[in-house]
Amino acid sequence: MMLQRRSLLARSRVAARPWVNLFSTSSAHEHDDVGHARFDAVEGYTRYPNHFPVSMTVKDFIAKYDDLPAKARLTDVPVSLAGRITSIRAASKKLIFLDINNDGHEVQVLAERKYYANADDADDKSFEHVHDSLRRGDIIGVHGFPGKSGKGELSIIPQNVSILSPCLAPFPNSKYGVKEIDIRFRQKYLDLLTNKDVIQYIRRYLEDRDFVEVETPILCTAAGGAAANPFTTTSRALHTDLFLRIAPELYLKQLVIGGLDRVFEIGKVFRNEGVDQSHNPEFTMCEFYQAYADYNTFMATAEDMLSDILFLVALCGSYTVEWNGRTIDFTPPFKRISILEGLEAALDEPLPAMDDPELVIKLVALCERRGVACPPPHTPARVLDCLIGEYLEPQCVNPTFLIHHPALLSPLAKAHRENPLVTERFELFVGGKELCNAYTELNDPDEQRERFAAQAQDRATGDSEAHTKDEAFCRALEYGLPPTAGFGIGIDRLVMLLAGMPHIREVILFPTMKPTQEP
Repeated sequence: MMLQRRSLLARSRVAARPWVNLFSTSSAHEHDDVGHARFDAVEGYTRYPNHFPVSMTVKDFIAKYDDLPAKARLTDVPVSLAGRITSIRAASKKLIFLDINNDGHEVQVLAERKYYANADDADDKSFEHVHDSLRRGDIIGVHGFPGKSGKGELSIIPQNVSILSPCLAPFPNSKYGVKEIDIRFRQKYLDLLTNKDVIQYIRRYLEDRDFVEVETPILCTAAGGAAANPFTTTSRALHTDLFLRIAPELYLKQLVIGGLDRVFEIGKVFRNEGVDQSHNPEFTMCEFYQAYADYNTFMATAEDMLSDILFLVALCGSYTVEWNGRTIDFTPPFKRISILEGLEAALDEPLPAMDDPELVIKLVALCERRGVACPPPHTPARVLDCLIGEYLEPQCVNPTFLIHHPALLSPLAKAHRENPLVTERFELFVGGKELCNAYTELNDPDEQRERFAAQAQDRATGDSEAHTKDEAFCRALEYGLPPTAGFGIGIDRLVMLLAGMPHIREVILFPTMKPTQEP
């Protein structure tokens, strides 16, 4: 197994995108020029040309010519590259060094006067005019040829430089970083922090196990699949309310009913609730479903997939990661805590039975006695959730499965085969935050209708996050859902862990924020 991990690690390092943090900087511009005026002396300058014929990407250029010897000049090999200028260093009036970045890859532009267009014409000032005009942040096109500097740095030696799109706004300085939080989150293109490798790995992991990727509706006639408030809109054509999906779960299970035994979807979900360090109203989720599997199957899957992500995608060669000042160890197997037994151990007293008619009264009294904040409405699910958040979640620093949720907390999960008052469900917590949720799926349509009815009672008492009844889903269950397990994981929270970021807005390109008051 270790040999396999090492080979995968080697491939991952080759394929990993070498993200360059271009835009982590101060907001001060390095020049006083305004608009396009600085290009007035550039002969043939065209404002915002429609096209530039790129012959290859910077990534491909590096891969093809990185083995050249120092001081090489392949003058008979024409190359055209484009990218954003990230630094400028003038050695003399006839030798200027630029760095350009394209799609996260950076290469040097070694501009020598003797190779530039019309270099033989002593009166031609195009080299000086172009390079005197360029500034960090400008997007340029470079026609030239491959070469290397005297120190052996791969470069493109330009014969002509085109200004494709000048940077007219203050461009940040790469030394200090964008310190203003509001700028960083509103102008994410100035602080690009993302990791596509995680999604690519999860997709490959599932496809290698014969899962089929699908797309399900984002606009739904019923918001189900999770305990959350939906965003609501109205269809003028259908004269009915529609909801942005809070989870793709119910659709994916209908596909399993239809004969797709292994399906998954990676996509956006939307929840009309609070915004904090680990919550954004729009976020990315991966859900997958496997027929003839159960929650035990997916606990093993979680351990295998997540430990491999840490080992391979994070390129750390270990199972540990630093996050929020803690060292988190993803070495499998992960710890397991049964919820009711865990609560009783933490409280050092027994809980009331889950079928006790006075369950809510007793749980609320317990919270008051222990000083646990639990605002109304007081439904069994909400009060239990408050106790879990107070006593169990803080124990879950290293990856920990909280298992066997009471049935009243899990309206879509199948009852445990040995105890019908709890379910075959787990939530994986890391660093005290939920990362995954999975369970053996409830596939009895009559019991599902009863669970939805209980949720309707909770909604009647004011719990707006309780599940709504979805009769179309219940009707689909009547055609037979095989024994099935389902799994959901928050991609943004996972990337937070891998990148060591304390806030979810750090890993979402365009986080949801309150509009500014600017005109």
